[in-house]
Amino acid sequence: RPRDDHEVVRVSSGRAALAALGQHPVDLIISDLRMPDMDGPSLYRALASERPELAKRILFVTGDTLNIMSLIGVMMLMGIEALKYDPATKVIVVISKPPADEVAKKVIEALGATGKPTVAHFIGMKPGAAREGLRYAANLEEAAGMAVALASGKGYTPHTYTIPEGEVQEIVARESKGFSSKQRYLRGLFTGGTLADEALLLLDGVIGDIYSNNQSKTSLVPKDPHVSTKHTIVDLGDDVFTVGRPHPMIDPSTREERIVAETEDPEVAVMLLDVVLGYGSHDDPAGAILDSLSKAKERLRSSGGYLSIVASVTGTERDFQNLSAQRAKLESIGCIVMPSNFQAAMLARDILQRVGSK
Repeated sequence: RPRDDHEVVRVSSGRAALAALGQHPVDLIISDLRMPDMDGPSLYRALASERPELAKRILFVTGDTLNIMSLIGVMMLMGIEALKYDPATKVIVVISKPPADEVAKKVIEALGATGKPTVAHFIGMKPGAAREGLRYAANLEEAAGMAVALASGKGYTPHTYTIPEGEVQEIVARESKGFSSKQRYLRGLFTGGTLADEALLLLDGVIGDIYSNNQSKTSLVPKDPHVSTKHTIVDLGDDVFTVGRPHPMIDPSTREERIVAETEDPEVAVMLLDVVLGYGSHDDPAGAILDSLSKAKERLRSSGGYLSIVASVTGTERDFQNLSAQRAKLESIGCIVMPSNFQAAMLARDILQRVGSK
């Protein structure tokens, strides 16, 4: 019957849904994951194979909270299935935090069954051996680079930097020369949890132990997430920072406060940041933190030191915040803006290793 100008067709099982879909044109399918005779994933696979135009119109719901990781695995497998049958998809890329071993195995098998070139990057998990049609990426930037190469029919060459090596060395020398004898530590202040994880995994044990609220090593989880210790990378989107206030991608005040607070420690040398563009982010994420970054730099300068700020901007020229505009704002106060989060972390590594070699 009509509800808010929509006609609703109700059925009680997956097979009944298939039959009804043959008789009624629909704009949206809302399905449970668990149903008698044919569950949600089976319904989806049937539609992806027989009615691919309808497979793009499914919204799944579930009351099953007993095994959330299992459900996430199911949803990823269903996404791969959809891309398998999508004629516009040339290359499939899967990026995920480390799944359980059995989930990872199923995902890899599903990618292989698509018959399309695929790229997989499980953050923090050692890449597997490449196989026919499947490549493993070592970082987020490499995953994107491999996918573009596959889609364009070109080869991919692994790299650390995309800017000339001589320019990198000049930046490292310039950024490291102003430090006081006390300065030696990194502070990473991230709004993106996945970007924080990538930086943590790239740098932990390379520049020294890194404390983080995202650490898997319990001995390196700060007792107070609001207070940094030695090398620290903070995921400011963690629940402890968002209770009663918006996510820091939307409200930059959480990071603004932390930026200035970090410079109370005279041993801080390098600050590593992410700036994320797009809908759901602040209208001007770089501009919103310029004042606090400038104050942080001035505080260490006035005490005889120097603060090196290394950042990356995740976004495009077509994002309404505009990649070039955000980059220019950061560079206007002396921040080093690298082409990716991976390259920013590597530059922070090189600067700190130069300090350690003095």
